[in-house]
Amino acid sequence: MKSLTDSRYQLNRDNYDKMFPKANHFRNSCAHVESSKDSGVVHISAAYLVDMFLDFNKWEELFPTIVTKPRTIEVLESGMIGNRSGCLQLMYEEMHILSPLVLSGDFYLLRHCQQIELGTWVITDVSYNFAKGSFTRQPQSWRLPSGCMMEDMHNGYSKTQTHQLYRDLICSSVAYGAERWIVTLQRMCERFHCLMNDCVFGVVTLPEGKRSLMKLSQRMVKNFCGMLSMVGNLDLPQLSEVDNNGIQVSVHKSTEIGQPHGTIVSVATSPWLPLSTHTIFNFFKDEKTRVQWDVLSNGNPVHEIAYISTGTHPENRISIIRVIFFPSSTFTCRNLFDKKSPETRVELLLPFTPTEDNMLML
Repeated sequence: MKSLTDSRYQLNRDNYDKMFPKANHFRNSCAHVESSKDSGVVHISAAYLVDMFLDFNKWEELFPTIVTKPRTIEVLESGMIGNRSGCLQLMYEEMHILSPLVLSGDFYLLRHCQQIELGTWVITDVSYNFAKGSFTRQPQSWRLPSGCMMEDMHNGYSKTQTHQLYRDLICSSVAYGAERWIVTLQRMCERFHCLMNDCVFGVVTLPEGKRSLMKLSQRMVKNFCGMLSMVGNLDLPQLSEVDNNGIQVSVHKSTEIGQPHGTIVSVATSPWLPLSTHTIFNFFKDEKTRVQWDVLSNGNPVHEIAYISTGTHPENRISIIRVIFFPSSTFTCRNLFDKKSPETRVELLLPFTPTEDNMLML
């Protein structure tokens, strides 16, 4: 039914509780129940979308801002060849919000795919509870039956309708609701479409270079979102700032393939700012103001030498930025050709080159 406050679809809890008895999970007063529904059109075929939903690596690539550490524990039914109808698999994933103040929720879930008619699929999830006494830690969040319906529109697009119903102790419908899943899916499908487009502005002229840069930027987003989950974080006392929620510090080992191995220390905070999100976004993307916050520029102005569009909105782009001026360094050397001045001061322009020891991701 539609909500009277914001006209969004939500679950009729009274009717649902009459049809399905309450689960034993989180019956205390601190438990929070969320439900939502939304639909949208994405630039990708439904069949390809089904394949991405059933592959945990592609699933994480689709939703890096929501999902982290997914894996398939066991494939119970592989489904029909060609359309994956009847596929059933046990999966694990963590869902997180882009804030260090909110802990991620972990789920063991059964995912089932069914083709209900030609060009239309339904994928549903339901939480799975391991037997007591097993070595697996019981999840702190519980998801009741939820999922999405995907319908081919025969023009390279598909219509996706998402339903979400789950129990979580801390999250709201804005955080994990159907609308956020749809918007994220639309953005990622736009990105995949741009990957197939050869249009590049600036110094990147080869399609191979474009694909490499887009894959690199995807890893950057994935790593950044993963660090915000603040696994094993340490809460420091609130500092003197008035509108500040304190500082969280996370220390963990880096063991991913393709990443430098070692200890990673992440520091994050969530201050309140009396500015609109658009104003803050413009501040970070403006070349003239970048010197005020980007420590890797070493106080020098920067210039965008190339960019790759990743969506229909002009501000959705990957930028390659170059430092215009480099910091100067001086040293003293001996002048072999001037006896009156045995020493001469020489000034060199040396670029600031970040290394693995001083890299900073903002």
